[in-house]
Amino acid sequence: MIKAPFRLGNCEVNPIENTITCAAGNRQSIQQKSIEVIWFLARHYPRVISREELIDHIWGEHSVVGDNSLTNAIWHLRKILKHAADNGEVITTIRKVGYKLALQPQWEQLPSDAASAAPKNA
Repeated sequence: MIKAPFRLGNCEVNPIENTITCAAGNRQSIQQKSIEVIWFLARHYPRVISREELIDHIWGEHSVVGDNSLTNAIWHLRKILKHAADNGEVITTIRKVGYKLALQPQWEQLPSDAASAAPKNA
């Protein structure tokens, strides 16, 4: 499946290039797992995604990954995306449940041959 680029507020997330570009052209490369986390949250917007589901989907069901890996990925994403929303909150923690995006992702158009693999806005 092609992971389509999308916008969160004034930031563009490009899973193909593992980059996030915010206002004023501030482009940052980020780790693959962090891109996968933000893409998964965007793909399932507005649903709350449990920590277990994120870990299972991103790192694998039988992976020996501690909660710290996910916590670290969320921390880095929040730091990079802090200017995407007026209030600075892009990823919301739902206590004892999981995470969800506070902003609706806006999916960018893909070439026609890749469009069928891209998620649709709800």
